[in-house]
Amino acid sequence: MKRYNKYYFISDLKDSIADFLDESTFEDNQDIYEEMHQFINEQIEHEIIYYHDCWIICMTEGNSDFHIEQTGEKAKDITELAYWTLWDIVEESIDYHLETKKIKETL
Repeated sequence: MKRYNKYYFISDLKDSIADFLDESTFEDNQDIYEEMHQFINEQIEHEIIYYHDCWIICMTEGNSDFHIEQTGEKAKDITELAYWTLWDIVEESIDYHLETKKIKETL
C-alpha cells in the first residue's frame, strides 16, 4: 500500500510559510494570525484536492472511522476527514516545535 509522508508535507508547508511571510506585510498581530490560518487552510485544501489521495492520507494516519477529533463530529466524506487529518498533523508539528523551543531555552 502506498503511504502518505507527513514529514514531507510539514517540510513543504514550512518552506511555503517562509515564502508567504517574506512576501507579505501585516499591520498587526491579528492580521498575522488570520492570514496564517487562511494560508495553512489553503495549503491543506491544495494537498487533498490536487496532490494526494485522501484515502491514503487517512489510512496512513489511522483515521478510518470518520470521527473528527477537533469537532467531535463525523466527517461527511473522505475529503473532510483528510482535511482534518492534515490539520491534526499541522497542530502536532506546531506543538512539537514549541516544546522543543522551550526545552532549548531552559538548557
